[in-house]
Amino acid sequence: MRCIYLSLINYELDDGYNRKTLGQIAALKNFGWDLHIICYRNNSIACGIFENGIISWLFQSKKFSNIVIRRIFLFLYAASYIVKNPNNLVYIRYPRADFLFALFLLYIRLRIPSAKLISEIPTYPFKFELPKIYKLKSVIIRLNELLFRPIVNLATSAYSVVAYADNAFGVRSIRIENGVDEIDFDELLYSHPEKSIEMVFVANFSANNYRHGLDRLLEGLRLYCNNKNNHQLVRLNIVGDVTCRDKIFEPYQKVLGNNLLVFHGRKSFDELKALYRKMHLGVGCLGFHRISVTHTSALKEREYLSFGMPIISSSADFSFDEKFPYRLALPSDDSVIDINKVVSFVDGCYRQESPRLNIRNAAIAAASWANSMAQIKIFVEGK
Repeated sequence: MRCIYLSLINYELDDGYNRKTLGQIAALKNFGWDLHIICYRNNSIACGIFENGIISWLFQSKKFSNIVIRRIFLFLYAASYIVKNPNNLVYIRYPRADFLFALFLLYIRLRIPSAKLISEIPTYPFKFELPKIYKLKSVIIRLNELLFRPIVNLATSAYSVVAYADNAFGVRSIRIENGVDEIDFDELLYSHPEKSIEMVFVANFSANNYRHGLDRLLEGLRLYCNNKNNHQLVRLNIVGDVTCRDKIFEPYQKVLGNNLLVFHGRKSFDELKALYRKMHLGVGCLGFHRISVTHTSALKEREYLSFGMPIISSSADFSFDEKFPYRLALPSDDSVIDINKVVSFVDGCYRQESPRLNIRNAAIAAASWANSMAQIKIFVEGK
């Protein structure tokens, strides 16, 4: 089985994107497939093979400063490479529907009719991934979606969608999940809750994003602080582009004054690793019900688990059902988070020998990348 993994995300852009790319291609490689990757890399077009856990780059073009020219060259190079090296599967990550992508798919479909063309989209219903109409770029993206999505649907064998199993755009979809990375781990380097419970919340806190649900947690902390019978110190560490001066924190000055909120700003992955070792609980998705999404497979939640932290979340997750002991499922609504319930949950998770190693191992067993991509193998091999 030959597979081309075509990514429209810059491989060097972000640690999170890199790790997901490596996790997915490692899973496809573990299926016994011959795997090549074509992607953006430092504003160039690059092609490589995946062997022994690393990508060996075979080709890298000159850099293209213009994003449109770079996109044209990506599809031209990928089309030429795929036709010269016929593949059973072309797996395409995060393409937008436009003329170039539709033309690319039709060309591959005509030249290699038997190839399986699988396009991964981040969520469905996809309307939540479309930008609001504020500027010309967003108008063009929405117009392309309207004009070229039917052509993309015609040429696509299936869509792969995170945490979604029904048809997408009227085309068969394959449910995939995000996996838990197997990072190097030493229990002795990691903190356990003693004098305080340190919660960490890493998210996009921009003004037009309300699906993080931070307000639910802040109100819970306010009520917890006001009850003098609560003696356990609980502190929330916030990572992202937000400060105490943002409007969302105006009602919570007492929480701020008691040093129960710590703002870390944006962090690289290396900086996050150092921070995670001091944290005891990861805060996951608390507001996806606000965009009518019932199930998620959040990378950040899996990142917390890979560092041996239990998590709280209000979105259902196919990989971690109610039997998974290290994920506290919260109501999927706008109700206030009960901090006393969170404290009891954390206390239970750490009442064992080597708790963080056990949490990490249990998460990998439930959501390895191989398990998360298993439905792709079933679809391609027709089993």
